[in-house]
Amino acid sequence: MRKFVVMFLLLFAFTLTTYLSEASPYDSHSKRDPFVPLVGTHARASGSLEDVMSIEDVDLQGIANDSAGSRVAIINGEMIREAQTIGRVTVKNISKNTVLLLIDEDEYKLNIYEEKY
Repeated sequence: MRKFVVMFLLLFAFTLTTYLSEASPYDSHSKRDPFVPLVGTHARASGSLEDVMSIEDVDLQGIANDSAGSRVAIINGEMIREAQTIGRVTVKNISKNTVLLLIDEDEYKLNIYEEKY
């Protein structure tokens, strides 16, 4: 009887492990997939701000106000404040729709919205 219980438990554990390890597809029914992050899904940049070598490595994803009322830029998935430096990137100014930043000594203006001509 004891061998039967041990074998049953082993078989049950193996079956449960196999079941849990299989990926089940998610059907979104034409709605936003809640498992896909809202920030950074279209990021052209890769890596953190520490890895930035040029403006092509930078992706401005958002501008938000923190609890103190000052603005924070979300760049490459990281929040950065005015006058803060991470790696080679320094944020000079954050306005409602733009971020002025320095990469080494080169200055760039990033818009949160695409400019229409």
